[in-house]
Amino acid sequence: MELTNWERKCMGLNLVQEHWIRKNFSEYYWIYIDGNHLVKRVSSDEDHYYESDVFYSLSENYDFIMPKTNRGKPRKLTESVVKNLSNGVYLFWGNGDVVIGNGNSEIAYYQAYLTGEKISNLNDFQLWIKDWVKNTTLEEQIKIDQFKSSFKKHQNYQEGDYFRVPIGRDLYGYGRILFDIRKRQKQGFYYWNIVMGKPIIIELFHLVTKRDDVAIEELKLLKTFPSQYILDNVIYYGEYKIIGHEELSESIAYPIMYGKSISWGENKICFQCGLIYLEKPYVKEQLIVPNHCKSGDILCNFLNNGVGFLVLNDLITMKKCIDQHSNQPYWDKYCNRLDLRNPRYHKELVQVLEQFDLLELLDLYQDV
Repeated sequence: MELTNWERKCMGLNLVQEHWIRKNFSEYYWIYIDGNHLVKRVSSDEDHYYESDVFYSLSENYDFIMPKTNRGKPRKLTESVVKNLSNGVYLFWGNGDVVIGNGNSEIAYYQAYLTGEKISNLNDFQLWIKDWVKNTTLEEQIKIDQFKSSFKKHQNYQEGDYFRVPIGRDLYGYGRILFDIRKRQKQGFYYWNIVMGKPIIIELFHLVTKRDDVAIEELKLLKTFPSQYILDNVIYYGEYKIIGHEELSESIAYPIMYGKSISWGENKICFQCGLIYLEKPYVKEQLIVPNHCKSGDILCNFLNNGVGFLVLNDLITMKKCIDQHSNQPYWDKYCNRLDLRNPRYHKELVQVLEQFDLLELLDLYQDV
């Protein structure tokens, strides 16, 4: 399949012009050429669809992609080379997710993952396209066109900032930055360095709304979802807009990382929570793990060091939690990383805190 031009317009993609030349690498992958420029690439089969606007100069016979600077070298125009080119606006469907993004600004306009909707097959995707086009109003088309023309900007952030999260087409969630790991490390604080990338710790509030002007005073009255690690990209590039700031309290239920050191040759049991880092000599019998795991199984440690580009939550789960005024639906769906804060591991949490003489922290995790 391939999008129509009207569908492209509703998603911010450039329209295919009649004079463009189509060049097929295979029946599943092709490009479009305008004059001496490569301007679009498309990959499509039964399990995925990917269309991306690009802009690269080509040699006279279209055999080579020309360098953008004098330092570069021409690259042969092959499928593998084209796949590695930088994106402009793009549409991706695959693995149940749909993304409309802009590589020039590093911002996504839409991410199906956050709605909780799973677009599993080609028929689902085609129905999603039909619904997207049908519900693209003139007002939203203006927003999409603005998104299309946006370029990369940097947003400064700090611990204590509040931010707004776009969900779907017209909903918002709200959150707060609790901890900037790399900044703290630069300040001289030791942090168990098993979290990849440039992570921050955030929390989301129990709120899903069409309002984009929720005040901090309103957010402070709400229950929160468990804090989590996230790469700072969505904050740094402005996808999640900062809406205000307030100093943090000292009572924060940070994620806990606990387990045997994963560094070669280090026989330690390590504990990390916020700025608290402690370690003990490793003794197999003293390593606390879930009852269904063996004490020597590194995969069953409560490392809890997973980090991704997006919040670990979705609209359906958020609404369930809000309706029940409980995070249990969240724990039921997202506890795949053996998080000690999960109520199912309360016994183990108590044992770990006792082991490091930190039982005073237990109150923070009673209603997480």
